[in-house]
Amino acid sequence: MVKLKDILNENTVMEEGLIVTHPLEKTVQYLNNFYQNYENKLSFFKKSTKDPERNKFVWMVDNPSKKFIDSIVVIINNFGWFPSHYSSLSTPTVTKKFNLDDFMEDSESDNVGTMVFFEPKFDNKELESGEIPNVVYHISPIQFKKKILEIGLIPKSKEKMTKHPDRIYLAKDKDSALLLLKNKNFILGNNLFSLYEIQLENLVKKKKVRVFTDVNFKDFGFYTMGNISPEYIKFVEDIEI
Repeated sequence: MVKLKDILNENTVMEEGLIVTHPLEKTVQYLNNFYQNYENKLSFFKKSTKDPERNKFVWMVDNPSKKFIDSIVVIINNFGWFPSHYSSLSTPTVTKKFNLDDFMEDSESDNVGTMVFFEPKFDNKELESGEIPNVVYHISPIQFKKKILEIGLIPKSKEKMTKHPDRIYLAKDKDSALLLLKNKNFILGNNLFSLYEIQLENLVKKKKVRVFTDVNFKDFGFYTMGNISPEYIKFVEDIEI
């Protein structure tokens, strides 16, 4: 079994990532025109400046009702965006994966206001045939190995740092896949993982999946929303962290 510390540089960092999304500027303009001061509460939208290279916007709101949140999420979903995470204006560096019940509980006890971050449901760029690598890599907790090798990979949103539509993340190489193990929000207390090699080029040629660049994974990989059957998956190794 390979140990992570023998492979990764301790100084390496990464953020996870990660079929049309409407442009950010038009989406924000529409929302501000129709939802400012809804229910006489502070509410406005703006492009996120936390990471200007990312395609995301933030909703600043003060103790919204569940009805208000539901109406916002439905409209924004129709624009091709989704709530990925949120934080209090009093502690902006502390973020939580968006869950409606958790958000309601936190916002009710917050006297300052809350920021909800929205990201595109789909990257606008689908990889073309000449951009598809022959093989890519996927990493997952070791307890899923038997199931993955028997039935393949199925899109889901569990092992991610922010909430996204169900998808499978694919790293462009082994080192990029191992970067995920540097983030505690990805490993979620697990210390044993399995690394897999995926025959991506064959999958795309046979029109089994469509592949998109990941706006959060940047230059490290891609994602797909299609199932990957076991004949395209090869177990590489188990990794202990």
